[in-house]
Amino acid sequence: MGMTAKVLAVVVAGGLLLAVAYRDGGWRPQAADGDSTAWGAMDPTWSPDSKRIAFTLFGSLWVVDREGGTAEQITSGGGYHAHPAWSPQGGQIAYISGNPPTSILPNISGRLMVVDLGSSVEREVPTPYPTAGTPTWTSDGQRIV
Repeated sequence: MGMTAKVLAVVVAGGLLLAVAYRDGGWRPQAADGDSTAWGAMDPTWSPDSKRIAFTLFGSLWVVDREGGTAEQITSGGGYHAHPAWSPQGGQIAYISGNPPTSILPNISGRLMVVDLGSSVEREVPTPYPTAGTPTWTSDGQRIV
């Protein structure tokens, strides 16, 4: 076996070992020394009039104009806020408040919450069990499913 073939075999074998280690959880790339996952803006969702976008960033909900500009933080209560869903009239946003993501998939479960954009009041919508996934409003804006 020539030198090029040996080097290629070592590179391929090393790549396979890394792939198996990553798949089996033995190794994960890290964003920083103390952080195992890098999170940026997630869960973008258009307002009903398509003029604004709500998203999750730093564990809070933010809104920005579709043309860009400065984003406005709209939630600040306890927990990690994710999965925003605009009410049909656009005056409220439902979301989930829970613990920060612990896996590659940033699925949050926890309390169902609503923030009123006019007053900035955040309130819990009581549910018998923790809620997961992105909430959905009924077309009349009276219920969240």
